Amino acid sequence: MSKTAKERAGSAVAHRRSIALGVVFAACLAGPAAAGELRAILEGEAAVTSDGNYQQSAVAEDGGDEMVARGGLSLRLSYDMKRSSLALVYSPSYEQSLDNQEDSQGLRRDRSGFAQRLLFGFQGALTRRTDFQIQERLFSSPNLDLYLPPTSPDTMAVTRRGDQLSHNLNASIRQELTRRTGLTAAVSHSLRTFENSDLFDTESYGVDLGWNMNLDRDRSLGFSGGLGKFEYEDGRDSDVRLANVYYAFLLGRRTQARVDAGAFWVTSVNFVPLVPETPETLPGEEAPPLVPLVPVDEKDSGWRGGVQLSQQGDLFNWSLGYRHDISAGYGLGRAAEADNAFVGLSRALGRTVTLGLDGAASRQHDLQEFADFRGSDEPVSEFVTGTARLSWNIVPSLRLTGGYSRVWQSARVEPFDDLSYSRYFLGLAFRIFSTGETPKNPLSPQGLRTSGGETESGEENP
Repeated sequence: MSKTAKERAGSAVAHRRSIALGVVFAACLAGPAAAGELRAILEGEAAVTSDGNYQQSAVAEDGGDEMVARGGLSLRLSYDMKRSSLALVYSPSYEQSLDNQEDSQGLRRDRSGFAQRLLFGFQGALTRRTDFQIQERLFSSPNLDLYLPPTSPDTMAVTRRGDQLSHNLNASIRQELTRRTGLTAAVSHSLRTFENSDLFDTESYGVDLGWNMNLDRDRSLGFSGGLGKFEYEDGRDSDVRLANVYYAFLLGRRTQARVDAGAFWVTSVNFVPLVPETPETLPGEEAPPLVPLVPVDEKDSGWRGGVQLSQQGDLFNWSLGYRHDISAGYGLGRAAEADNAFVGLSRALGRTVTLGLDGAASRQHDLQEFADFRGSDEPVSEFVTGTARLSWNIVPSLRLTGGYSRVWQSARVEPFDDLSYSRYFLGLAFRIFSTGETPKNPLSPQGLRTSGGETESGEENP
């Protein structure tokens, strides 16, 4: 399948998933209005961004800066029923490059196209002792998304051009065994596609089975084991086995903490040339046939783990996290070890102004036991970004947002080139419709609770 066909297929998956979730939501609202509580906010958005010398031209004035205009909608809602609840954030938009020029290398800098973000969470009770949960994260854009604060340690990189789509779906069911213990079974699916032919589309699957125990009201302990599979468009694939133990607890009255530790074992199919048995050809002799590529299994193992802390207050919120783990490799077409971290904080100044600072870092390493990638301890890619943002509610139905981001990237593989640039963004959001209180956070791990701040639910999206 060609790259363009794969991109169309990925977009079709995104649209089908959006429609399916809309059908689920409509079905949940089909009952009597008294059956649940609806909270919803629909906003229109208009924004402009400027990336300084995004293409890293030798002369910044030579078409280096790029201006992009954005316009779209943002829907945030949650719906609580007697035995279940759901929440979502959906933001479709269109981005139009205002500088359709070519850089010094003859590459067009046009990043126009349709973008969409979907965050969805649903949880319900099947019986008094059995409940289930579904979470979906989907993002599709021709641009690097820096408009919302990071909420988890994820792999990031700048690809400069071409649409990309990222989808992650997780579903789990928990069976309570006693008042303190339970079993959890989970499945996951992810898809990442790129228009850029130098990047490899990746699909992954996973299953997980775990046991957990509430030590007391503020502490819990759990163990799990799982299987995963990474598949790449060039025919490579990797089989992964995972083991993990976690400990979650409270630090003080409001600070939530979680520590994970474990190991991974990975077996990857790597295509290597079959060494011919015939000697090299002499002048005038007929050349031997092309050397075929044969699949070879290669194995590696390592440690995985991480830590996350968060505190939610009335005026001040902060969170941070770090994770080291096996990953499908961001566009590499092979498994890799990834170190990802994020930090974010927000501060409300009165009732109308919110200030925020956040950052994210990501690094990918080759698995050194794999023969054709051995020979360098340097990271495949390193990415760091920091953002300062401001949100000002001019009136209840009109909000002004703005911010500044700085991006650094270093890489030793194409197309992740070394680059460093700044981004400025300014946006205006106007409320079209609202009902009920502030919608809950769709990715909250504990009961779709209100996030305590507005950043995770999209309040600061320009």
